[in-house]
Amino acid sequence: EGALALSEALKTNTTLTTLSLQDNSIEKEGALALSEALKTNTTLTTLDLRNNSIESEGALALTNVSKTSGFIVVSSCSGKICSCTGAASIILGLSFELTLQSL
Repeated sequence: EGALALSEALKTNTTLTTLSLQDNSIEKEGALALSEALKTNTTLTTLDLRNNSIESEGALALTNVSKTSGFIVVSSCSGKICSCTGAASIILGLSFELTLQSL
């Protein structure tokens, strides 16, 4: 619910460049909403989603939008962020457009 509200705010964001949502119980639906919002956000450069439950589908959606928008997804598979498939999606998606800084 919180990620959905935040997604609406991100659509009109013009100042926030780094957003840390570490340990916020964000699930797949929240990640999908964030990815939709970030399609129009040109300001955010770093999104930290460590230790959330975004699952593979959420990881893939965020990775796909990061390739076109240019923001970096900071994630960790030591928590509950995603399965190995989701981690692979992040790695493969970021390797084409960005330098992976942390996983």
